Amino acid sequence: MNTSPVSSRRAARLAAAAVCLGVGVLYAVLFFLVADAEAGASENTYGAYLLLAVPYLAGGVLLATVARRGLWVSTAVLQIVVLVLFVLFAVGGSRPGVFEYEALSGLHMAVWAAVITGAQVVLLGLLGYLIGTSARSSTSTPARPAG
Repeated sequence: MNTSPVSSRRAARLAAAAVCLGVGVLYAVLFFLVADAEAGASENTYGAYLLLAVPYLAGGVLLATVARRGLWVSTAVLQIVVLVLFVLFAVGGSRPGVFEYEALSGLHMAVWAAVITGAQVVLLGLLGYLIGTSARSSTSTPARPAG
């Protein structure tokens, strides 16, 4: 069974939207869990989870409703930035990461991080597919005559 490139792109776009929304929901859940765990602690990081949840939720809605290469490219660039920031701040890079905070020790942050990072890598792959297939289809489509 042959699938048209348009329907494959649509399926990939909807899958990307679902993954993006899922990551947003996971970050929102973490926001509440971390806020509760850090209540009264000298360090607090829970605001970062809300800062991540909102764009992922909005991005999921945009990916589901807007089929534009510019959106896919900008979302992929932002995804790379988020993954780099994860390595710098969560894993720790040059200083202790978020997994080292005593207040979060009961939340199994490594498991959360693995699930979310895996989903983000899948999202980046889907966006790469969308970008790649849109570039191929735009170069192979003959121009329409004017007028």
